[in-house]
Amino acid sequence: MLRHIVLLQIGDGVLAAQITDLLEELSQVALETPGILAFAAGPKNTGKRA
Repeated sequence: MLRHIVLLQIGDGVLAAQITDLLEELSQVALETPGILAFAAGPKNTGKRA
């Protein structure tokens, strides 16, 4: 099994709803691609604790 990681740098002016839409579209494209069995995505994690 191969696992690929793609990191996106998204500008500060992009709305959270736009990011959600982008990740949903990427998921749809990925899962329609032959050989891709799964897709996972998530928000930016800076590692800071509250």
